[in-house]
Amino acid sequence: MIDARPFKEGRKATSKAFVETETGLKLEFTMIEEDGKGWVSVKVGEKGSDAKAADAITAKTTGWEFLVADYKRAAFKKKKENLLFKQE
Repeated sequence: MIDARPFKEGRKATSKAFVETETGLKLEFTMIEEDGKGWVSVKVGEKGSDAKAADAITAKTTGWEFLVADYKRAAFKKKKENLLFKQE
């Protein structure tokens, strides 16, 4: 993370990523590209069995979006099929 700013409603997401941990915690990362920069917001989808971690993430990220480095922005936009190797 390079910078943070208040989240702005009403903009279209450039891409989204979903992560699920071993404890069932589900996170949604949404990226908005603006002026050639990538801003990411974080939302807890499900708490799983780790409500304490989910609540801590929610407390620190709700209402904010975070500027990410260009290399992270590029990686964030890759499609699943480009991340996986095809078995022959």
